[in-house]
Amino acid sequence: MTNKFKMPFAPFTGVNHHGHSILFGGALLENEKEETFEWLFEHFLKCMFDKYPKAIITDQDKAMGNAIRKVFPNTRHRFCSWHIRKHETEHLRSYVSRYSDFQETHGQWVNSDTVEQFEATWEDMRIKYELESNCWLSDMYNQRIHWAKPFLKDIFFAGMTTTGRSESINSFFDGFVNSRTMLNEFIVQYDKAVESRRAAEEDEDFKTMNSRPVFSSVHPIEAKAGQIYTIKMFDTFKKEWTGAITNLTHETITKTTEESTYRVGQLDVDNKYWCIVTFRSLNQVSITYMMTQLSIHDPLGPVTTKGRPKLASRIKSSLEAPKNEHALTVKDWVIMLLAVQKERHKQCMNNLEVIDAS
Repeated sequence: MTNKFKMPFAPFTGVNHHGHSILFGGALLENEKEETFEWLFEHFLKCMFDKYPKAIITDQDKAMGNAIRKVFPNTRHRFCSWHIRKHETEHLRSYVSRYSDFQETHGQWVNSDTVEQFEATWEDMRIKYELESNCWLSDMYNQRIHWAKPFLKDIFFAGMTTTGRSESINSFFDGFVNSRTMLNEFIVQYDKAVESRRAAEEDEDFKTMNSRPVFSSVHPIEAKAGQIYTIKMFDTFKKEWTGAITNLTHETITKTTEESTYRVGQLDVDNKYWCIVTFRSLNQVSITYMMTQLSIHDPLGPVTTKGRPKLASRIKSSLEAPKNEHALTVKDWVIMLLAVQKERHKQCMNNLEVIDAS
């Protein structure tokens, strides 16, 4: 965001429970040096009563990255995927022209599901394409914890992978400020813009509390989601839910009186990417999914959930999951539930409860 004094505007943006952009704060900076970013983050922390952000998404600016490590040492720092793709076009052009299969292999590497798959594919690429240790791709490999999906599954990003919400902040201030706005006027107009967005959020809250969702099935999971999600989040859930329940199948791998193993997945996806689900007669299910171990058991009774969660983009049933449960989509949950449903009585499934995962 440009202004008359050529001072870069640094906004802290996020997403609310309606999927709308929200502004946590912002600052006009004199420059973009590391010490300036440190000052910015320290003051933001004070404004947030020393509550650290769990995750932050930025471009690959080194000064900003260094400041984040110093001020937000426990915050997960993710690189903007849009900026990475932009750099790929520039830095990988020579490899694409030299090797006919490079682009496909690179795509498989970037979209790896597990750490093991990511590391193995990288080693194959490094040798096959003679990647130099000082090339851009090697540098990206060294920074893999900031962008590669297998290393980011244990943190919730509310569906955000880019800095697009910050970079589109101009629309946030449409009608309030422009490039000729004076500094003293900017502060007043800034507050008015924030107040306008808060009023819009309250309107959406009112609509959610005074409306009923339209269901696509009679399944209790969808019904429970309709109770705890906002209208916007439920619409997102329903699209995934509908796609999941109409496009799932399974293959039996082994079956004995004590243990059964299935491969479960979507019809239009190669079965090598399906989940391996193991059912044991001790009333528990062990599921290995993208290197994540979960335990599923029959619920002992209903759990009453009052109101709707403020961050209405997470669901948890009676599944006992580790910290990285937010990496799973609605389709993933359905895949796991399908395996349980094959072995458990329908009544058990009707008792599955959904509670807030926060």
